[in-house]
Amino acid sequence: MKKRYGYFSDDGKEFIITTYILPRPWINILSNGKYGLLLSHTGGGFSWLVDCNLNRVTKWYQDVFSDLDGRYLYIKDAKTGEYWSPTYKPVMKELDEYTCRHGLGYTVIQSSYRGVRATITFYVPLKDTLEVWVVELANNTEDVKELELYTYLEWWIGTIHDVDRQFHGLFYDLWVEDNIMFVTKYFWTGLDGSWNRSWDHIAFISGSLKAESFEGSREAFIGPERSIRDPICVETGICRETSGRGFEPVGVFKYRIHLRPGERTAFTILIGAAPSVDEVRNYVKKYSVLSEALRELASVKEFWRSLLGRLLVKTPDKYVNFLTNYWYKYQTISARILSRNAYYQQAAA
Repeated sequence: MKKRYGYFSDDGKEFIITTYILPRPWINILSNGKYGLLLSHTGGGFSWLVDCNLNRVTKWYQDVFSDLDGRYLYIKDAKTGEYWSPTYKPVMKELDEYTCRHGLGYTVIQSSYRGVRATITFYVPLKDTLEVWVVELANNTEDVKELELYTYLEWWIGTIHDVDRQFHGLFYDLWVEDNIMFVTKYFWTGLDGSWNRSWDHIAFISGSLKAESFEGSREAFIGPERSIRDPICVETGICRETSGRGFEPVGVFKYRIHLRPGERTAFTILIGAAPSVDEVRNYVKKYSVLSEALRELASVKEFWRSLLGRLLVKTPDKYVNFLTNYWYKYQTISARILSRNAYYQQAAA
């Protein structure tokens, strides 16, 4: 039964949101117990390792009204200069079509704008400490599309930053090698409460496409008197390729895609963290192969199908069945047991 904001799929294993304008963000929490991802229906949320309060990977402030901290993708038509976000935010340009399907262990956001259809599937592998985006783009027009793509996230490593953001920027180290952006931090309170120690992992963003350029500085990406809704880097197409230390770090890669009429393409974007550079490279090597990424996605879906299917109830009300058989159990396991997290509370309780 279709309602104002969406409806359950026929088997009850997905909730399909049909509008990006909601009273509150609609969240899915994806986690394997080591790496977690809180994801709203418009791409908001954040990522963490083990402890969502003391060991974050990306920035997020709890704000149920704006929900503007997240990991995003910008798509720009290089011929016209027009750009938009396939998840609606952060550009917030009205999309021609939009759905968000929150599933068991994954989320799919699909939209269309000016004949370019984008489908992004988000998931966390069963064991590895990263998130995988499988991005599909299709040109449903009769014209050639020259597209520029920009990733965006703000690194916020370790504990939640206090008001001294510029101070924290002194302790980040960001560099790019072999199509991978690496970032770590030399100031962390640690999971044991110790003071002023180095973070024990290396965060990264990469993917299967060859990047044309990158940007590591939030200031350089956004520009003066602007916001992530209209960043100067996307508008001009120029990335200054800032790296090193002493600034608020972001994860921006610029890609270029050529699509003939009716053509479609697929690729992966990878965000995560690992104890060493070599382990990061292994993750990138593995999940940059589209077939491998899709195989792992199938494994994630099968894991949740098997786990939640051990005990099923049947009542005259199919919605009671959906909630009892899938969503109550999934939320308990994914949000509270594996993640100890929710949109309204990130205390790792």
